Amino acid sequence: MRDAEYREWLGKRRWKGAPLEKKAKDNRVRRCGRAERGLKGIGFAQTTLEAVHADGQWDALLTRLAELRKAPDADPSAVLSVVPQANEPARQLTNMIAAVRQYGYFLDGRDPNYGTGAGEQEGTDEGEDEPPLYIVSNLYGIEDGLAGFIERKEWTLPDDRGSDLNKMVRAMQPGDIVALRDYLPNQRDLPFPSQGKRVSAMRFRAIGKVTHQRGDGIGVDVDWQVLPEPRMWYFYTYPRAIWRPPVDREFGLRLREFLLEGVAQDYDWFIQKWWPKAGDLKLDTAALAELRRMFLEKHPDFQTFATSASFEVGEGGYKSALVERTRSLMQDHAGADDAALGAALIDLASGKGGLLSNLLDWRTAKLAAEVRRDNPGVMERATGAMARSDDGIAGVAAWVEEIWPMLEAAAAQKPYAESRTIPTMIRALVDPAGMFGIRSTPTDNAAKMLLGRWAFAGQPLSAEDLAGAVALAEGIMAEMRAWGWEPRDYWDVQSFLWETCQKRLPMTGEPEVPSDATEQERAMPEPTNLILYGPPGTGKTFTTAREAVLLCDGDAPEDRAELMARYNKLRAEKRIEFVTFHQNFSYEDFVEGLRPKTDSGDEASDGGAGFRLEAESGIFRGICALSEQATKRETVKAGSGNAITAAAAPIDLERRNFWKMGLGEIGQEDDVYEDAIANGYIALGWGGDLDWSDPAFTDKDAIKARWLDERPAETQPSNWTQLHPFRNLMAVGDIVIIPYGNSAFRAIGLVTGDYYFVREAHGYYAHRRSVRWLLVLDEPLPRDTIVEVNFTMRTLYAIGSRLINKAALSRLIGSPEVAATATPEDGGTDQFVLIIDEINRANISKVFGELITLIEPDKRLGMANALTVRLPYSKREFGVPANLHIIGTMNTADRSIALLDTALRRRFRFKELAPDTSVPAFLAAQSDTKVPLVQVLNAINQRIEYLIDRDHRIGHAFFIGCRTRTDVDVVMRDKVIPLLQEYFFEDWSRIAAVVGRGFIEETTLPPPPGFEGHDTKPSWSVRETFPANAFDVLLGKAPAPTDEPDSDTEEGGTEAG
Repeated sequence: MRDAEYREWLGKRRWKGAPLEKKAKDNRVRRCGRAERGLKGIGFAQTTLEAVHADGQWDALLTRLAELRKAPDADPSAVLSVVPQANEPARQLTNMIAAVRQYGYFLDGRDPNYGTGAGEQEGTDEGEDEPPLYIVSNLYGIEDGLAGFIERKEWTLPDDRGSDLNKMVRAMQPGDIVALRDYLPNQRDLPFPSQGKRVSAMRFRAIGKVTHQRGDGIGVDVDWQVLPEPRMWYFYTYPRAIWRPPVDREFGLRLREFLLEGVAQDYDWFIQKWWPKAGDLKLDTAALAELRRMFLEKHPDFQTFATSASFEVGEGGYKSALVERTRSLMQDHAGADDAALGAALIDLASGKGGLLSNLLDWRTAKLAAEVRRDNPGVMERATGAMARSDDGIAGVAAWVEEIWPMLEAAAAQKPYAESRTIPTMIRALVDPAGMFGIRSTPTDNAAKMLLGRWAFAGQPLSAEDLAGAVALAEGIMAEMRAWGWEPRDYWDVQSFLWETCQKRLPMTGEPEVPSDATEQERAMPEPTNLILYGPPGTGKTFTTAREAVLLCDGDAPEDRAELMARYNKLRAEKRIEFVTFHQNFSYEDFVEGLRPKTDSGDEASDGGAGFRLEAESGIFRGICALSEQATKRETVKAGSGNAITAAAAPIDLERRNFWKMGLGEIGQEDDVYEDAIANGYIALGWGGDLDWSDPAFTDKDAIKARWLDERPAETQPSNWTQLHPFRNLMAVGDIVIIPYGNSAFRAIGLVTGDYYFVREAHGYYAHRRSVRWLLVLDEPLPRDTIVEVNFTMRTLYAIGSRLINKAALSRLIGSPEVAATATPEDGGTDQFVLIIDEINRANISKVFGELITLIEPDKRLGMANALTVRLPYSKREFGVPANLHIIGTMNTADRSIALLDTALRRRFRFKELAPDTSVPAFLAAQSDTKVPLVQVLNAINQRIEYLIDRDHRIGHAFFIGCRTRTDVDVVMRDKVIPLLQEYFFEDWSRIAAVVGRGFIEETTLPPPPGFEGHDTKPSWSVRETFPANAFDVLLGKAPAPTDEPDSDTEEGGTEAG
């Protein structure tokens, strides 16, 4: 087969408007390969599909496959030759026919998008329902168990320790395939050139089929077939007693075909993956040269890795120390078991071994600690075994295979990045010349820039992905040697990528996002802390809007109307929040504070009195929670037990009903909420232990009548007024919002089923409906994120559609509205912006409190030096997400930048917005009004700066939009002069010095009666009418007008009014 060409051809095909996924291409190639290998078994003399096609026998091949599909029992040996181990041969043959037909089109030279003729099928890309394959150990305890297993027709473990191995035994079902192997580490006598390298191997001696599941977790009955000659398999191995190779990865598929279809192992393919040559990779030389330039810019003293002082102080020194300590640990633990060695290595990598370590960020280290706590000894033992493995790639792959379920169970989101970082960093400490320590973001970015593809798929670390990362490191190391840098091992490459590849270089072509962009360690814009400062009227409002849109979208419209429309839409989606600081603004307003609450807002009685104090989030904690939620794609269990993600199932919010639905009293009935989330339902506590499933209870009166008949002493109306809408009015497809108190929510679900009664609950929240959870929050979000009014105390009630912020709700749960307006950047994490207007008017130390440190870019969650603090009121651990940007504005006329809190000044970048007479809109105003606005504004500001300072100048924005002289006069009268009055504290002589006497007039006040003989005093006022030459007077081009009153308005001027 021409596999590579056919795969490339399939890559150009679109099916239902979208390109074929990798899985679809893999399935088609594999099906055609099986057809080719089975040609002899179905009666063809040719040995390749190309030969069948060249001999004009293609239609005959399709006809023969169709005959087998129609009657697979008529010729079972022929069927097995093309679909071995088939559970449903007819369905598999249907898919094979579709794939073979497409391969014929490829050989015909047809366009990949040929269309589908009548009666043709594309074929499904789902699995073939092939029986699972288990690779099992030949050992029984420490003895060779082959003879006993064959004789007793079984395979067993020695005992049931409640381990994962026992769970895997229980998972085996009749019809599953088991292959018995010996594990052979450290092989030297190899059937292929190895350049002196060693590799692990598996020797297969028997293959069988499970005939009975005993249910004891120890063994299964097996119908064994002993192989005539043992078969050797190299590279992709696993030492555990039971292993189920993944069928969604190339390595696993090749192993399955080797065992079940007799396909020989392609040594060359594995050698290229395991031991890649530097020349096998074609690196983008321009991108690599730019990374080299960036690295040298960071280390101006650099000549070689060993001699650069700046590199040694930064990345090189502590990593070399860790490698040396690891050598000592390996020697010290030579006689210890794997668990003891593994514990010491994990502690060392986590920074708990007495040396500085940044190899595992704090989130990864915390996750590892949780897995160790919940599964004592398991990660430690696996880590020790990996460290001692003679084959680094196989050892890491085995570690991931065993530990991944525990990582996934302990993590709030798919811990793909952690599955790469933990084992490779530790293995790289053990074998720095043979293993590359992976941090996902820089490695992914490097692969994209240098190879044009992402390094990792959206899955736990696979042997394929790891081999690719090591190959990339080897290619870069070869280039470094050519530069004369003398790299010592892969740690030097890892440090190079860490320092240069946190972000990708600008690239041409459409933006693309790695398939696991949901992980914590994804690339995102550097967190921005920006303060825009300047005098009044310098465009801070417009510039703030533009900066906010730019941070959210990556681009901003040039047109002002379009920009503001996008800005307002982002505000509606709650991706931009706006707050104004003032003198009384406090920590409790900004972060969190205690608020009096009268009820939890969940299941409660109809009466009650009193209140309690409850921690309530301020605007900053609220947007932080939204931002952090955007970095997660929460996977929860639906009622069916299937894992779902919000983004995977878009929900159309139009024409839906919305309900507020309490799930247990907070702090008292948390078990209700937790069980409902875990099992995909909502539950109502009202209605007692009575079953209301009978169709007779479709109206409220019937429910009330039965309740009062059976419970005459319990007259709380909620038992029928709440049960009726829950049972009868709520409909499948409605949206339920689960509150957290009256001012927050913690989950959102989609109703998927009708009312049902759970008798086993004995009346404790026994009335239920199935839901699919669209969103489950670790930390509740503020209610006003999606609902415009406060929640009330009632457990259940409808919320009007007009009160739902559908834009924000769409963004949270992933609706068609979001998909339709998605920009290319939407593949990454949503960015959020908090705008703090008049940031200098509040007491910054008081408002930010201990969080002032957390807003530093490198202290953000997910960044290199991430920090969290425990909040004083809620006692929650809190950190600032990296996808939240803060923009402050500051009017320098109110307070000088020099007077700002020093802590704030250190943590923000300041950008001055000065009066700018070159702005096109300002020049357009000058042209329209025929007033020399450039000269006027420059003259005013020069005089202000002389008399006060530059912070009090007048901004150009005051005059933007003026179309007539009258418009300019209005700005002078209503904006400029009142501002000057504030500046000069009613010192009118200075005001007159700034704007000239064309706008200000002076009269003389005589002494009042009784004060004869005293001096007269001047009286200043704004002229009722501005003379036509007022601006010439201001510019000194005309004399000041006399202050004698005129009877007529001068031509060209304007009157007050």
